[in-house]
Amino acid sequence: SEIAPDEAFIDDDLMEMVVGAESALLQEADAVVNKLEEVITSFAASPSRQNEMYGKIKSIVSSYSLFQNTEYFEAINNFIRIVVSRECNLKWSDAELLALWK
Repeated sequence: SEIAPDEAFIDDDLMEMVVGAESALLQEADAVVNKLEEVITSFAASPSRQNEMYGKIKSIVSSYSLFQNTEYFEAINNFIRIVVSRECNLKWSDAELLALWK
């Protein structure tokens, strides 16, 4: 069962597309994480503005639905959970985190 030369090129092209898509997703994930950290740390000194911070985070992640159904979705949620806990001493539930994306 040898692969015909044309099929080998198709496999290579497909692999390049997958790697390219993964690279683009990784760059987007990095960008969103940087934006989120900036917002969260800017609100760390003002715990009374928690609803405003939640709204700003929601406005960022809700425009990144491309991460849903990828490994980045859970990673970004975990990042939010950790940074909000560390910087603002807040514990957000899974439901609160999921609601950010809608």
